[in-house]
Amino acid sequence: MEHTIETNQTETPSIHKTGFIYGIITAFLLVIYFIIMRQLHLIEYTGLRYVNYLFIGLGIFLAYRSMLNKIHRMHLPYLQGLILGLWIAVTAGLVFAVFVAIFTGIHPDFLPSIAPRIAFDGPLTPFMAAFLVFAESLIIGIVWSLILMQYFKRENEQEA
Repeated sequence: MEHTIETNQTETPSIHKTGFIYGIITAFLLVIYFIIMRQLHLIEYTGLRYVNYLFIGLGIFLAYRSMLNKIHRMHLPYLQGLILGLWIAVTAGLVFAVFVAIFTGIHPDFLPSIAPRIAFDGPLTPFMAAFLVFAESLIIGIVWSLILMQYFKRENEQEA
């Protein structure tokens, strides 16, 4: 089931396609930030991962702005905006989780160095690290979607 938004033009922008594109862009930002932090030897400071939350919020915000430019309206329909944010969070979370799983598989010394600094009780495997990254990205993406849709939603759904 494809979710689209009607526009004044003949083409309708796809929520899924836009979400995928901005999810990939967001994942790219997350991976680049991770690599920079690794190169600067700051990766062990797990509190700096909160910057990832800003990247996820930025990706969702830019996607909402893009959709507004495509539909030539002031506000997005609320449910479609939430779906768009969810697609971005899922795409970015999956891509970044796969990257983290591959990275931790290649660098087996990484997980033992961060394990004491994260709030997780149990053995930290590459699969578990990837799952935690995905879950955190998904939850933060949902929160950002809910927050940003308060700004981007239509004031009156009759405007649709």
